[in-house]
Amino acid sequence: MHPQVDLNAVRVHFEIIGDRPKYHVTAKDHKTGKVINAWFMKDEILSKVQEWTDQGFTIWVSFNEIEEGHDSIEGVSKFCDLWFDVDARRADKSKPATEEEKEEAYKRAERLKDYIEKEYKALGFLALSGNGIHLHFPLQCFPLPGEQFRKEVNEKLRKFAQRV
Repeated sequence: MHPQVDLNAVRVHFEIIGDRPKYHVTAKDHKTGKVINAWFMKDEILSKVQEWTDQGFTIWVSFNEIEEGHDSIEGVSKFCDLWFDVDARRADKSKPATEEEKEEAYKRAERLKDYIEKEYKALGFLALSGNGIHLHFPLQCFPLPGEQFRKEVNEKLRKFAQRV
């Protein structure tokens, strides 16, 4: 049995992101490896999120704006969120994390959040992900013009994430 989706929590997610014509959605079934990677309007997502969950998908909607049809780093047209994916450490990544593994990931995410907030005077929040925690630091959205610039920004962010 799959969990009941809290549509109010999904709506809060959209409030944080802000209005867009379409949102980039990734949904993954970790058991089969099947991935849905597409752009949908908000109402379409709200109408499908329980169906996808019932089918075994873990779903996320990008905080950053991504050009429709171009879901790679080069497609990120506006940077709106610095985020970290803190996954549970598990031996078999084809199986969901246990509650103990998720708790350990939560503690690591809390430590990272505390560090970044103190060191960089940033405000962040934690969100559950399928097998761990996402740590978000919302930003004033700013455009990333051109693929080369987007690659350079991504490389700098990757180095920053490794450092912290």
